[in-house]
Amino acid sequence: MKSAIYPGSFDPPTLGHFSIIQKAACMFDRLVVLVAINPDKAAFLQPNERVELLLAELRTLNHVSVDACYGLVADYASKHEIRYLVRGIRSGDDVEYEMKLARHNSALSPDLQTLLLPADEGSQFVSSTLLRLAVKANEVLDQLTSIAVTSRLQRVQKHYHPIYHRWISLGIRLDVEFKAWEQSFVGLVRSYQTSGRYYHNLGHIEDCLHDLDEVEFQDESGLSAIELAIWYHDVVYCTWRKDNEIRSARRAARELIRAGVSNEIVADVEQLVLTTREHNPDPNNKDSQLFSDIDVAILSRSEQAYRKYASDIRKEYGWVAERKYRAKRCLVLKQLMDRPRIYASDHFRSREQKARFNIQQELFRLDG
Repeated sequence: MKSAIYPGSFDPPTLGHFSIIQKAACMFDRLVVLVAINPDKAAFLQPNERVELLLAELRTLNHVSVDACYGLVADYASKHEIRYLVRGIRSGDDVEYEMKLARHNSALSPDLQTLLLPADEGSQFVSSTLLRLAVKANEVLDQLTSIAVTSRLQRVQKHYHPIYHRWISLGIRLDVEFKAWEQSFVGLVRSYQTSGRYYHNLGHIEDCLHDLDEVEFQDESGLSAIELAIWYHDVVYCTWRKDNEIRSARRAARELIRAGVSNEIVADVEQLVLTTREHNPDPNNKDSQLFSDIDVAILSRSEQAYRKYASDIRKEYGWVAERKYRAKRCLVLKQLMDRPRIYASDHFRSREQKARFNIQQELFRLDG
């Protein structure tokens, strides 16, 4: 009886995995699908979950079993008297890697022969990495894996915050290095959740992203730069400092370069973040005008929303004496009112009157 083993992390299982299993099942009398566990690698799905998903999917194949092991695959094969090891390949790069792995396994177990099976054309570009990213980006999964696995992963999707999905989707669009990208997300959230942030927090970022979604873009790189600037423009925020924007721009550049974002986009992001120092965008740069307006879109929201914003700003400057705060705040608001236009972009032009009304009402309250 010819027996074979098909090892992999299967974290999570994909249509590509199931395609290889079906092919191997037709070639051998017994096939063991082996969930190889690496204790040093963070798991997306726990090993028992992967085993259960594989068992459910393969239940009609009586000569196919599912097992898990922590040790070497070659040792498992030798212990269970299995002479054939099946691996799937998707491209020429896979062949080179798998040949090295086959030689390594052969050195450990000379009787173990490796069989490389090509993936079906429909699953040639499907991988567990791609499937994990699709889960994190809240994308459709049924073209990447089975119905049963999709159902399980959709439950996983619900545990991610929508703003995390947004960050991952942006990373996919920019083709970044995802380990650094996810580390940056953790740092961003930590910064925006710092105590004392009543307005300049994740809520402000979500509002800005929502406003960005209402704009139609022709240039994808411009869209990406503005979205990144939204994420980073207040990442460094201390009300007693004068260099918040400079430090935010520097942090953006450092983290985006580390993640592999293009130098052109990084430079654009830096310049956009720096425009928030005075909110005087370049009159010849529509992206700069739009980003600046998005940052102060709160000025033209409902009276209730504006009042909460004004109250939250006061809390952020709680260390400033009331009399001094009122004087400084009035000065800032009057400078805005003295401008020919508060909003520079065409998109926000219709909201100009509402912004002026809200600002004037706050000035009345501060002067009272």
